[in-house]
Amino acid sequence: MKKKIDIKDIDKIASLARLELSSADKDEAAAYLADILGYVDKLKEVKTDKVEPYAPDAVGLVDLRSDEEKFFDKRDQLVQEENFDKNGYLVTKGILETKNESR
Repeated sequence: MKKKIDIKDIDKIASLARLELSSADKDEAAAYLADILGYVDKLKEVKTDKVEPYAPDAVGLVDLRSDEEKFFDKRDQLVQEENFDKNGYLVTKGILETKNESR
């Protein structure tokens, strides 16, 4: 059974993702998401009661570096050179700011 995706759902998702979608884009996204949910419903019909769970053990397969604490002693020099200091913190350009937000 194909699930119905409401345009309100698409509006909410677009808002959370900070996307501006046209009406045509919203209709296309709704149809696409409905297809995905329909596929998930089909997967739920697959009988898996005789299938053993599979979870490979990745430990030992990958060489992971050990965590080491390293002291960064060039903060004052960085603040002076880059002039990023604001109340004792380094400030960088935000990646989640909207057009109307400012520092």
